[in-house]
Amino acid sequence: MMNPATLMGQNVKVNAQLQKNQIKIGQQTNIVLSATTPQQAHIVFPPLADTLIGKVDIVNQSKIDTLTANNQITYQQIITITSFDSGYFAIPPFSFRLKDDTTQNLLTEALLLTVQTVPVDTTKAIKEIKPILQAPFSIWEYKTQIILGIVVIAAVLALIYYFRKIRKPKTIIAEPVVVKRPAHEIALEALNQLKEQKLWQQGQVKEYHIIISDTIRTYIEGRYEIGAMEMTSDEILRSIRLVINNEQLKQKLTQVLVLSDMVKFAKESPLPLENEKVLEFAFDFVNETLVNFNQEESKNV
Repeated sequence: MMNPATLMGQNVKVNAQLQKNQIKIGQQTNIVLSATTPQQAHIVFPPLADTLIGKVDIVNQSKIDTLTANNQITYQQIITITSFDSGYFAIPPFSFRLKDDTTQNLLTEALLLTVQTVPVDTTKAIKEIKPILQAPFSIWEYKTQIILGIVVIAAVLALIYYFRKIRKPKTIIAEPVVVKRPAHEIALEALNQLKEQKLWQQGQVKEYHIIISDTIRTYIEGRYEIGAMEMTSDEILRSIRLVINNEQLKQKLTQVLVLSDMVKFAKESPLPLENEKVLEFAFDFVNETLVNFNQEESKNV
């Protein structure tokens, strides 16, 4: 005689569906888990951790909703996922089971998630940075500077006359030597200060991402002599690919710049995990390029 739980399992239908099976790095999509059972059955949903598979993270899990119709109960749960790496990710089947049956698992179909990078047209040559446009010249705009210049010149002539008259030797005062700090020290100091300020935890999400973006842009200018502060994110990424070969490192830089642009211009509201990841990626970019920087300096010694 067949086990009642086994008979009941034959009347249970489970399903997993991706709302969008193709996203860009850092974007989100939902997996809808559902199970339809007889009213007397008790279904157990699969347990979930923070990570679905290696490079696909779970951002949020909804409560399990129920709908009763025609002597059947339909259970549904929505799982929000994201990924910060590009590629094709096979999501294995989800395993359901009946509460009173520990021997039989009810499996859904496997899913395929495609994560794309931000498109970069590598067929086009890198263009020169556009020069700064000069405003039309007007002498009246500089009247204060002209008057000040005349006063300074008069003062200098008076001093020359005075010192020549009294014939005292001119004292030469050595200017202090200003040691330029390495770009990575300035960047890491700024990122550590930002981490301690906890801006996004206090609701200052836009300011948080602007500081990260400006810090990385300033670091790129000092490290690679690229005018990053005056360039768009796409222009920076096209320029940086010529000096960095590490694809994973370029993806981290892409995530920092793209998410910052989305917050500043598209008024995006990142999730807490995204806020933490983008700061982590900024630290990684500086630290990993710093290794190459030190190596280059040692070669030149």
